[in-house]
Amino acid sequence: MEECNIRFIPFPTDGEKTIVRADCVLFCRSDGEYTRAMLSDGSVVEIRCCLNSMEEMLVSCGFFRCHELYMVNGNLVKEFFADNNKRYARVHLDTNVPISMSYYSNFQDSLMTLLR
Repeated sequence: MEECNIRFIPFPTDGEKTIVRADCVLFCRSDGEYTRAMLSDGSVVEIRCCLNSMEEMLVSCGFFRCHELYMVNGNLVKEFFADNNKRYARVHLDTNVPISMSYYSNFQDSLMTLLR
């Protein structure tokens, strides 16, 4: 998998690469052998690669694993909060990404490091 150059992410899609500005990707969600990148304009890029295979590249772009199925763009997190014993990261208006208990401590530490 290619490295992110911080400004653009090369996502493999249907035998090609779709280049997306990193600051436009809110989060990525695993869907079996595919990953869906949710963009700030409401569009979705379907990526022909599992999230685990893209994790190293996404981390280099400021993304954090927050759940088994999700990685969130740490640069776009507005807040993280708990609601009925479930934790979420708010990334855009009313877009909430789940944070599982097993990833919460690492997510919180990573986000605090980014903010320093």
